[in-house]
Amino acid sequence: MTQESNDKQDSTSKQENVEENGVDSIKDTKHEADTSIKPEPPSDAVFDYAGVAPPTKKENREKHKEDIKLGLVKEPSWKEKAYGIASYVFPIVVYAPQYSWRDELFGDIVAGITVGVMLVPQGMAYSLLASLPPEYGLYSSIVPIFVYSIFGSSKHLAVGPVAVVSLLIEEALAGAIAEDDPMKEEKKLDLAIILALLAGLISVIMAIVRAGIVSNFISHAVLIGFTSGAACVIALSQLKHLLGFKIPRFDYPLQTLVYALQHIKETQPATVTMGIVSIVILLIMRYTNRWWAKKPVDPQGKSETLQKVEKWSKRIIKLFCDLGALVVVIIGTLVTQYLYDDWGYNETTLPIVGYVPEGIPKPRVPPVAEYGSEIPNLFVSALVISILGFMESYAVADTYARKVGTNVDANQELSGLGVANLIGSFFNAFPVTGGFSRTAVQFESGGRSFVAMIISAFVVIIALVSLTSAFFYMPNNVLAAIIFVAVSGLFNLGAVRESFHVARSDFWAMLITFLVTLGLGVEIGLAVGFAASVILILQRIAFPHTAILGEVQSEDTEEPVYRNVLRFPTARTIDGIIIFRMDAPLWFASSGKFQHKMTKFCADPNVHAIILDFSAIDFIDLAGLEKLAEVQQMLEEQNVTFIAAAVKGPVRDSIKAYNEYDSKHHSGSHQIFPWLDPTSSSPNEKYFMVATLHQAVKAVEERTKPVVSHVTMV
Repeated sequence: MTQESNDKQDSTSKQENVEENGVDSIKDTKHEADTSIKPEPPSDAVFDYAGVAPPTKKENREKHKEDIKLGLVKEPSWKEKAYGIASYVFPIVVYAPQYSWRDELFGDIVAGITVGVMLVPQGMAYSLLASLPPEYGLYSSIVPIFVYSIFGSSKHLAVGPVAVVSLLIEEALAGAIAEDDPMKEEKKLDLAIILALLAGLISVIMAIVRAGIVSNFISHAVLIGFTSGAACVIALSQLKHLLGFKIPRFDYPLQTLVYALQHIKETQPATVTMGIVSIVILLIMRYTNRWWAKKPVDPQGKSETLQKVEKWSKRIIKLFCDLGALVVVIIGTLVTQYLYDDWGYNETTLPIVGYVPEGIPKPRVPPVAEYGSEIPNLFVSALVISILGFMESYAVADTYARKVGTNVDANQELSGLGVANLIGSFFNAFPVTGGFSRTAVQFESGGRSFVAMIISAFVVIIALVSLTSAFFYMPNNVLAAIIFVAVSGLFNLGAVRESFHVARSDFWAMLITFLVTLGLGVEIGLAVGFAASVILILQRIAFPHTAILGEVQSEDTEEPVYRNVLRFPTARTIDGIIIFRMDAPLWFASSGKFQHKMTKFCADPNVHAIILDFSAIDFIDLAGLEKLAEVQQMLEEQNVTFIAAAVKGPVRDSIKAYNEYDSKHHSGSHQIFPWLDPTSSSPNEKYFMVATLHQAVKAVEERTKPVVSHVTMV
C-alpha cells in the first residue's frame, strides 16, 4: 500500500470519528489534530478547572453490565464465578494446581520434618506457659495447621502455639478462675478451648467486615515496645521452673521478681544448673547458626572439593542448630532419668513433665453452655488474642511472601487464622497463630508451600501416638529454658536505637508501652500501646505541619517553585502577601489550627493577600468547608484577597458540592473560591481559585501592584 493511500485512509477515518464523536475525538486519531480547532469553553466559568469526577462504583457496575450486553466484555460463566469464590475462600484451590512436585516436594519434606521436630518441645513449653498440661500444646499443633493450610493465604507461615498468645491465655484463665477452686485444672482446659472458639469467631467476623486494616492502628514502635515488655513478663513467669520452687501468681509481673529474690534460698541447685546449661547451649546454637552456618562459603583460595565440604558442613551444623530445642530436651531428659534412677531425685528437687496421655483425644463440642457466665469475662481476652495474633501472623507472612514476590491478603489471613482456631476448638486446641522462629526455620530449610506445614503436623501426630512415654522424664526447667531463649528474640534493640535517633515520638511511645506492659501486665500494656498509637495519629492530624512559602528559581527548569522559607532562607517573598501550605487534610480535626493560622495572618495590618497552597490537602469534610467559608468571610471583611491554588480534584468536587447546595438553599451568599476566569473576572474579586501558585501570585500582583522585597516572612 502506498503512502498516499495510507494518508487518504487516515484522513477518512479521522473524518468519520469527528462526525460521530465531535471535535474532542480528534485527539484519539493517529495524526495530530489541527491546533486551531478547540472546543468552546462552557458558558458557566465556575469550576471550569474542576474537571470531571471519576465514576462511582455503582456507575462502574452499570457500565460493566452495559458492556456485557454490547458484547464488549465476556460475562463469566457459572463455573468461573464459582472458581473465583472458591479461590478466595479456599486459597488452596489456587495453590494446589500450581504445586511443583519435582521442584518443591523434597524441600517441603525436609522443612516439614525439621519444623515438626522443633514444634514438639516448643508446643509443650508454650502449653506450660499457658498454665495447661503439656500435651495440649501438641493437640494445638495438629488440626489448626491442617485447617490453616486450606483457608490461609500464606504458603510459608508456620502456625501453632506462640509465646505471647500463650501468656495472654494464662492471664485470661487466671482472671476467670479462683486460685482455691477445687475444679481449677478442669476449668482451665474448658475455658482455654472456649477462648479458642471466641478468638476464632471474632477473627472470622472481622474478616467478613474486612477489618484487616485494624493492624494499621497499632504502630510498629508500639508493637516493639509491647513485645519487649511481654518477653520480660514471659521470662518472669518461668522463674518458678528455672529456680525449682513455687511462686504464687501476682497481679503485677514485677511482684514475681520481688518474691523470687526474697525466697532465693529455696532454689534447687540441680534445677538451676540444668536450666542455665540449657540456656547456654541454646544461645550457642543460635549464634553459631546466625554468624557462621548461614553465611555463604567464601571460595577465595579454596579448592572445589574444600568448598563442597565446607558447604555441606554448614548445612549439617545449621540443621543441628535449628533443632537446638530438641537437642537440649533429649540431653535434659536423659540426665533427669539418670538422676531419678541413680541419685534419688524426685519432683520436689527436679520437677518433670510426668505422664502424657498417648494418642489423640476425641473431638468434643466446646462447653459453652456450661460456662456461659464466663464468656463476657473471656471476650476481651479473646479480642486481644485475635488482634495481636493476627498482627504477628500477618507481619511474618508478609515478610516471607515479599521474599518470593507474592502477596498476602490481610482479610484472608484473618479469616484463615479465625477458621483454624474455630475448628481447632472442637479438637482440644487452644488459640494459635503464626510464629516467626518456626516460619524462619521452615523457609530456610527449603519449605515453599503448605505441604511443609502438613508434614510438620504429621510429625506431631507420630510423637503423640508413639513417643509419649519418652516425655515422662522431660524436665520443666529445660522447657522453661526453651521459652527464655525464644522470647529473647522478641527484643529489638536496633529498632530502639533507630527510633531514638530518627523519630523521638516513636521512641517515647515504645518506652511507655514497654514499661506499662512490664509493670501492669500485657493486657493493660497493649491497651496503653493502642492508646499511644491513636494519640500519635490524632496529634499529627490535629497539629499538622504548616509552612509559609517563598519563590525559588528551579535549577533544572529555571521556573519559579515555592518552598518553605524556614528551609530556604533565600526564598523570595512579597511584602503583604502570604503563601501558606498545610500538609494534612482540612477536616474537623485540623480545622482549628487552620483557623488559628488564618486569624494570626489577618491580625497583621500589612497583609493584603493570602494564597493557600492546596497541593498537600487531599480531603476536606463539611467542618473544613464551613471553616473555609468562615475564614473567607473574615478576610473579605478585612479587605484581604484570598486565593486557593493547586487544589486537587476530590477537594474541588467537595467545594463544588458545597457551593451548589449554598446556591440552592442560601442564595449563594457563601460561595467558596469560584474559579477565576481570566477573560471575564473583575479585578475587584477578592477570593477565587486558580491552577498554580505562580498564577495566584500574578493575579495578586495585577490587582494590588505590591512592592517586591527579599524580606523573609516567618
